[in-house]
Amino acid sequence: MNFEHRQTAHCESGAVAALLRHQQLPLSEPMVFGLSGALTYACIPLIKVGGMPLLAYRMPPGSIVRGLSKRLGIRFTFQRFRRPEQGLQA
Repeated sequence: MNFEHRQTAHCESGAVAALLRHQQLPLSEPMVFGLSGALTYACIPLIKVGGMPLLAYRMPPGSIVRGLSKRLGIRFTFQRFRRPEQGLQA
């Protein structure tokens, strides 16, 4: 089965949605955000960006994978490679 790439709005949620879709679990990117519990809101007035308070709207990277693993009982496996060729070969 060929991996289908789709344009997404966010890196982690889009990648996770694509991986799950490839494994026959068709969840959209918004659904992945919601099920993982990674969508949140924070207003930090002490830190200014362009004169406006800093706004955060999602949890830190990794929270989507951890949240879905916990809520759906899915196990993710990670591999790291020193060279891109090694990753392509795997």
